[in-house]
Amino acid sequence: MWAVTIGAIAAALAQAPHTLDGRAADPLREESGGRAVVLIFTRTDCPIANQAAPEIERVRRQYAARGVRFWLVYVDAREPVERVQAHMREYGLHATAIRDPGHVLVRRVGVHVTPEAAVYVFDQGAPRLSYRGRIDDRVAELGRQRPRATSFDLRNAVDRALATEAPTLVTTPAAGCEIADVR
Repeated sequence: MWAVTIGAIAAALAQAPHTLDGRAADPLREESGGRAVVLIFTRTDCPIANQAAPEIERVRRQYAARGVRFWLVYVDAREPVERVQAHMREYGLHATAIRDPGHVLVRRVGVHVTPEAAVYVFDQGAPRLSYRGRIDDRVAELGRQRPRATSFDLRNAVDRALATEAPTLVTTPAAGCEIADVR
């Protein structure tokens, strides 16, 4: 009986968000960040997410000094850790990376594609979603994109989170690679 219980617990833990070295990770704990936490849902093989990587890193650099914590949430359970690490090196990504093989964070946040961002602020110790959506508007929809972005939605969301005591939830449509099994 205990073997089944221990096995079930081990299976559940394997599906929970974890760092690349296998430790449990909860980026929405208050002590994990400052005033705001940004989650960027991504995968190594999504060309739209890869195209957004330079902007993601620019935003991370711009706001990290202001106490905003950035997390890259890799959603594909089949991606080996080595591939995630190589992806981060190849695209110059320096945020903390975690894996979400069981889509615990995907479902909690309500994202459906990569890349998609979520900005959380902490109100009296509890995380509150203040933004969910695209990084910017460069990709208008699948198969249609602008030469350059005209709206920098993630930057605007982080600015609102830092400037407003209780920012209201803003969402923008994100176009990208669909996350399997969440619709």
